Formats: sequence, C-alpha cells, structure tokens
Amino acid sequence: MAAEEADVLVVGGSARSDRRGALRYVADSYVQFFEECAVIPLDGPVGYFAHDSGRARCVEELPAVEYADFMTRPGSCGKVAEYVKKFHPKRVAFYGVHTLSAEFHLSLAERLEDLRMIDFTESLDGIRSVKSDEEIALSQHAVCLNEDVFRVYLKGIEEGSGILDAIAEASSFAMKNGCEDQYWLLGSQGAAPRSLPMAPKKDLLRTDEGGSHVIVLEHTSPGGYFGEVMHSVFLGEPPDEAVAAFQAISRAQMLAGGAMQPGATVGSIADLIDEFLIYEGFLRKEDAGKASGHGQGLDIAEPPVVISGDPAVIQPGMRLNLHPSITLSTGIHVVSTDCYVIEKNGSRRLSALPYTPLVL
Repeated sequence: MAAEEADVLVVGGSARSDRRGALRYVADSYVQFFEECAVIPLDGPVGYFAHDSGRARCVEELPAVEYADFMTRPGSCGKVAEYVKKFHPKRVAFYGVHTLSAEFHLSLAERLEDLRMIDFTESLDGIRSVKSDEEIALSQHAVCLNEDVFRVYLKGIEEGSGILDAIAEASSFAMKNGCEDQYWLLGSQGAAPRSLPMAPKKDLLRTDEGGSHVIVLEHTSPGGYFGEVMHSVFLGEPPDEAVAAFQAISRAQMLAGGAMQPGATVGSIADLIDEFLIYEGFLRKEDAGKASGHGQGLDIAEPPVVISGDPAVIQPGMRLNLHPSITLSTGIHVVSTDCYVIEKNGSRRLSALPYTPLVL
C-alpha cells in the first residue's frame, strides 16, 4: 500500500469460488453467498462490512477485524464509504473490480468520487501468488485430501456403485476429513465435464464397459486452500491411442515440471508443453496457445495462467497446476493434473497419482 501511496485498501469478495480468496487472505473471512468487504487503513483499525447483522457478529471474532458492521442492503456501499472517509485518505486502493458486482463497485466509486481510486488487484494477486511455508503446507494437505477423495470414489466404482453413489461416499469422506468446499465436475467420453446438477441431465454418468470419463475434483482442506485432481478414468482396457495420449501428457508435465525454475516465465512453460504435444502429433500448430494450467491457493484458480505469452516470472513459493489435455478423434478426452510448488532450485511435485492411465 505504501509503495503505491494508498492510504486505505478496500478488499471485496463474493461467493465466486475463483475470486473470493483475497478477502480470506487479509481477514480470514469465509464468504459463503453474498458480497462483503474489508477496509484496511495504513494507520487505524481494520473494518469489516458483512452482508447482515448475523454475519457481522461472526466476523467480530476474527483476530484481524477490529470493527464490524453490515450492509443496509446488498450492494449498498454507504457505510463502507463513510468508514473509508474517516481516515481522510488521498488515495484509496481497491481489490475486487473483477469479483464484486458492478453495483457495489460503481456505488463505492460514486460515493468516493472526490478521492483518487486505484485498482490494487494486480498488486495483491502478485503478493498472494508467492506462498508462505504455512500456505505451502496447507496446499500440500489439500492436494493429498483431493487424491484421497478420488481414491474413495474409484473404490466405489470398482465395487459396483453407481457414479452418484460413489461421489456421495467420497463426498462424505471429504467432509469427515475437514473439507470446507467441494467442487466436482464429470464428463463421459468426449463430453465436456459438467457440474453434478447438469451431468445427470446430459447422460454423463455412464459406467458401461469400454467407456471412459473425466473426473475433476478441486476441494479445499481445513484452512481453505484448494488442491486439484483432474483425471481420465477408463472402464476396461483403454484404446492404444488413449494410452499413448496419456503418456504424452505425462511426459509433457514432467518436462514442464523440470523447466519451472525461478526466473523462467509462465508463458515459456506453456510454449514448452504445446511444442512437445505438437512434436508428439497430438496437437496441431493452429490449435496451440490454449491455457494448460494456473495458479491455485485460497481461490480455485489464481494468477498466473499457464498460457503462451504470459510474462509472469516464476518465483519460489508459487503454486502452479499443469493440466494439458488431448481430445482424440474418437471423442475420448485424455487429461491429468500435476500440482507443483516452486522452490529455490526448481519445482517440487505435490501430486502423487501415477503417470499411468487409471483403468477400472
């Protein structure tokens, strides 16, 4: 804040699973449904503005919060603006332009029109992208939890449970082991993975012999940090082409993992993955350039995005997930995820799933 000459920082968050983590980062507040925000002055008590009076009473217990109040109605910024003005700021930094509603952001800007507002999103995202040792430990636990949940799911399928029954058993296991949020996607054969409410409607819950499906789990461990499992599962012996595609993806991940050294750019890692899959014959040059990974932490997907041209420089403490994918001409979608943390001398793989297709 001082570097950007900001006197007050307003950090907003909503229930979007990909952009609510900043509010938890600065105030340790878990946002469930509605818009809320924290006001952090350079010199003065940290204020928190909750959705309603019940939530305000809850956040009063948070160590970082020194003053708590609630919105008069959703999107209303009157109390927030008045609290900001108490500190007589010249510049107000704001995080949440891409997170909060236009009503919230525009209302706050209007009420603070006599002050200069700056977008602090990129600055705070840059700080959050480099994890502390404690955050890395929480991330490691999250990756392990997701893989354990995945194994419980696979066991249910192997024992003859329907997919929904297997998911129910795995979800129960996750909750009993401290999972805070669950995120499931599922797609059979070449269909794009969909959320569970949509998957049954699209007939994506097939377990017929010889089929395949893609499972995506991005659950949080205690503390709110996400891990990821995205994996192709084959029901019976997979086609040779699918095995070859999975092996190519695995080699691309290992190659990229070895290249994720401090000082390299994220875009160069994406290019390396694309070039390898083109060389192996599984990607056309004209189809290259799609994202093949992303950061992760208190949000399900955080900057940087592993995509060609991204200039973000890899630093020790970054958490990156790599999940290149291949869609075969038969419609089979082949994918897996490797979760990494960047260390002083390179990357360390957090994932423990084998570099082999999963066959049930």
